[in-house]
Amino acid sequence: PVRYGVKNGKRLAAFFVLLNIVLLVLILTQYFYENNVISYWYLLAMFIIPFLALGYLVLSAEERKDFTYASMFCKGIMVYGILSMAGFWYYFLK
Repeated sequence: PVRYGVKNGKRLAAFFVLLNIVLLVLILTQYFYENNVISYWYLLAMFIIPFLALGYLVLSAEERKDFTYASMFCKGIMVYGILSMAGFWYYFLK
């Protein structure tokens, strides 16, 4: 954002959020669509809705505090993803 501007930085961040959504949908479809332990649609909602919210936060951010909130939300998504690995380990690898 410093070199190319805030508008282009927001576009790049939105692109990466969209890329994560597409990759998550592909992975969940390939490995969990036919799963009987946990619903594919539940997993899709559980992982995609936070990324959609992050995309909205990034694209609607105007002030520094908005970007700070989006950054903290992104870190929360990362912690959520790390903690979700325990559930996947318990159900699928144990």
